[in-house]
Amino acid sequence: MNRPLLRFASGAITSLLFIPAVASADKLTQSEVAFTDGRYRLESRIFIAATAAEITRVITDFDALNRIDPRVTESRLIGTNKNDRHLVYSAVRDCVLVFCFTIERVEEVTMVSETEIIARAVPELSKIPFSFARWLLEPKDGGTWLTYELEIDPGIRAPRGIVKKRFAKSVRSALENIELLALAGE
Repeated sequence: MNRPLLRFASGAITSLLFIPAVASADKLTQSEVAFTDGRYRLESRIFIAATAAEITRVITDFDALNRIDPRVTESRLIGTNKNDRHLVYSAVRDCVLVFCFTIERVEEVTMVSETEIIARAVPELSKIPFSFARWLLEPKDGGTWLTYELEIDPGIRAPRGIVKKRFAKSVRSALENIELLALAGE
């Protein structure tokens, strides 16, 4: 594999669709994207009417990240070490205006606890300079508050304002898809 790019998915994260239920965008209480020191930083928070275990099952279905984010063209588990850290490959294809790119990365995904998952890009195996993602799950009121944090240098140069809007839109869609998939038992 070569270097420079990333999905969210991790993303570690990412893809969508299916199910008759519709996730409510008004449940997204916070979504901020900033660009500082050459990196995009994003934080989103949404209430999902599903258990933390159901949400975790969707997030950690590494071979089907395209169901969370349709920009994911490929994802797969490529290994697990003795500390239960998973190596996950993903490729994301996206366009910002006329700038089209594919971001490939290998991430080390760690279940820190039943309510926290982190994913770090492995630079020597990725085509992306830097990526760190974190999912925090807080069970509450018959559902779960999901906070998603992402810090990334995707290794691409495009108009920052447009990239920030694209990140915000993609993350909103991915979080809504996580809810749909969790509720459907997918």
